[in-house]
Amino acid sequence: MSTSVNADREREELLGLLASMGVKLPASTKLPLHALDERLGKALDCAFTSLTRGKDEIKLKSLTPWKKSQSLSEAMRSMSIEELVVGDFDSTPYGELRHMIANSIAFLYEQQRESQFFIEDPARNRSITMTVIGIHMVTDEIPLMAVEYKRGKVEDDDEEGAKMINSPEAHTLVVKLLELNATHLPQQSRDASLPILSFLLPLGPLSMKDIGSLTKDVGCIVCGAASTSKCSGCQLVSYCGKVCQRADWKRHRPACRSLDSGSWLTFTYMSGFTTLINRTSRSSDMPQGRHSSSAPNIHGMDAFIVKVQIAGLGGPSMLIYDRQRSFDATYMRASDPAGFQRLENVVKTGYIGQKVYLWAKRVGEQQLSICLDRKPDQSGISW
Repeated sequence: MSTSVNADREREELLGLLASMGVKLPASTKLPLHALDERLGKALDCAFTSLTRGKDEIKLKSLTPWKKSQSLSEAMRSMSIEELVVGDFDSTPYGELRHMIANSIAFLYEQQRESQFFIEDPARNRSITMTVIGIHMVTDEIPLMAVEYKRGKVEDDDEEGAKMINSPEAHTLVVKLLELNATHLPQQSRDASLPILSFLLPLGPLSMKDIGSLTKDVGCIVCGAASTSKCSGCQLVSYCGKVCQRADWKRHRPACRSLDSGSWLTFTYMSGFTTLINRTSRSSDMPQGRHSSSAPNIHGMDAFIVKVQIAGLGGPSMLIYDRQRSFDATYMRASDPAGFQRLENVVKTGYIGQKVYLWAKRVGEQQLSICLDRKPDQSGISW
């Protein structure tokens, strides 16, 4: 029984940590723990610069020392537009981690020459002893803090050094982050008693493209394995194969509503009319120039989910785009008042009456068809 309870708690914590990074998976997902843990690692990797992506090993000696004339703590603060307005990171475990790195570790190292830190989780009697051993430049604006760390218990901490108290959830993120980064560096020794070489980079909010990729597969609804197909009728339920789909049909059949029998609105849209900016956007995420009017159709004739959002009630246009940002469509009220009003009525049923996720099909180079009365589960989508 205790093993089952611990597994449930670990699952709940992993889902909560992913959600704190914007990767919101449905609570009903049966993805196994190792898959959730792997996804958390991918999310953290997406939060970095492109330094670690696609690289097995990073050579610190090849990086230039950080310029002392530039503020380290400021450079370690990678914030979203919303956070810049508020003036601080959000209060989630991920925000707590980013606050600690930029406003505590980098600040104390820079202002007080503090190099040893004790990162403590009193609730679970966990501690990390971390020593900053050097600051390097990834680019002129992006620093890398090389560190050595060792895990232990709170009572083992020495008196000399800066102590930082974290929530259990934020502490788990710190451990995951240091372990993940250590895999990109050559380790000098496999002796478990010795500190492990790792590093810290500025952690920013995940882009909506990354969130879309990380929330795409919620696993087979029956066994939790990676999904390979969806119910061809409603497109709402994922399966790993025909065996699980057949086994689930008796349960799923009463709730299955075919998209083909839904009410669809087809309209012509404009491309490249609106820049894709959202509350998690960083300046480096902003698209440059106008999008091509002939964006390739990556979905073929298959239905896919789009986000439909309108700027205020009675606004002149709606912005519509898919999870992968393969295209962005602007639907103008003036171009089709009756159709626009039908879609607007559906949008009003969504989040604060301004955005909703719906099924869509690309039916022409500049034409989109949206299903108005077969909405996907809104709680399981976030991008």
